[in-house]
Amino acid sequence: ISIQHIVNCLLQGICHKQHVVYLIKLFAIIFFQQNSVNRHYTAMTPNPDESLAFSAARALIFKAVEEAGGYTENTLHRYRNWAKQTQQPSQDALFIHLHTQIAG
Repeated sequence: ISIQHIVNCLLQGICHKQHVVYLIKLFAIIFFQQNSVNRHYTAMTPNPDESLAFSAARALIFKAVEEAGGYTENTLHRYRNWAKQTQQPSQDALFIHLHTQIAG
């Protein structure tokens, strides 16, 4: 639902893509602080633009209008598979965290 709110704000011109990207990067720092003791957590920082999880977060928001009803599971599934193919198993914990944080 949170993703749908963000997408709606983007579509209505209430905020812009640059604002949303800035906020995702800010949340990446907050998530890192919250999860710094979790050995399975893979941080999106210090280089979020190179992070598969950060790419997933952007796709969940900016590609939501392409999914039926803003449904997120297809995007999450695709990024989980990419993480597994690139041998980044610790990313799975991050995707679960990312989905619960973004989706509410």
